[in-house]
Amino acid sequence: MKKKFVISFLAITITITSFLLLNKNISAAPNANPIFATIAYVQEKIDELFNQLDPRIQQNESDIEFLRDLAGRNELRIFELEGRTEFLESLLTPTPTPIPVTILEDNFDGPDLNTDIWEVFENNGNYHFDNGFIVVPGNGAMPFFRTKSNPFPETGSFKVEFGFQYLTPRGGGDGVTLSFSQQSNITPGWENNPISVWQDSTQGFRILRYGNTAAFLASEDIDYHVARIVYNEDTYEVFIDGISVYVSDSLGRAGGLWFGHPFYCCPTNGVWTGFKLDFIKVTDL
Repeated sequence: MKKKFVISFLAITITITSFLLLNKNISAAPNANPIFATIAYVQEKIDELFNQLDPRIQQNESDIEFLRDLAGRNELRIFELEGRTEFLESLLTPTPTPIPVTILEDNFDGPDLNTDIWEVFENNGNYHFDNGFIVVPGNGAMPFFRTKSNPFPETGSFKVEFGFQYLTPRGGGDGVTLSFSQQSNITPGWENNPISVWQDSTQGFRILRYGNTAAFLASEDIDYHVARIVYNEDTYEVFIDGISVYVSDSLGRAGGLWFGHPFYCCPTNGVWTGFKLDFIKVTDL
């Protein structure tokens, strides 16, 4: 833009100079050298013209710089408005919540055990179905129930929920346990069993970690409860009736589920704690 202006200005200057040379009264110039006098007169007029135009050129350059700065700020505001628009659109269109997938579910409706899910070792004990519960009275010996396959997902979070009620707390303890691998029908090697919901008359109602008391809940409990065990980022959190009662340290992923108690040689008749289960459900989160 400046180049075009200078070229135009030079053209105007040449035109003015030519006009002045052709029309200036030579007699008005000094007698000694009229041509030099005329050139000096033209130079004076050119300087006057420059003095008039220079402030305008500077003002135009300042105006152009101001307009460029204003345009830049407007572009920034447009960018900010586009960002706010995208944010508002994200609020109006929320990300869909993943739908939990049920992997295992048994409501123990009877009259027979669902052998597609469970493998049972009666161990000279007994069980039966009553009003939507599987009842394990523990009066004699304790059966052992385990899932036939791994009921948990290979990756990601999951939860186990079950409704249960203890009947008569006795010396022999039992309950519901998550194991790393399928538990054998022998007295548990507790290193295979990270988390259990358990009760006996000796140490009470509690949460076990590797067979040891991790959270004591009550000396005796025969009320109906719903337990939920959530595995997330290598930890287990246990809820009883919606209340968190225990959060583990980092533990491995479970690969088996069982309830009752594996075969044990020594307890005699009447020493096992009786219980009943309402349902068990495993969900992939």
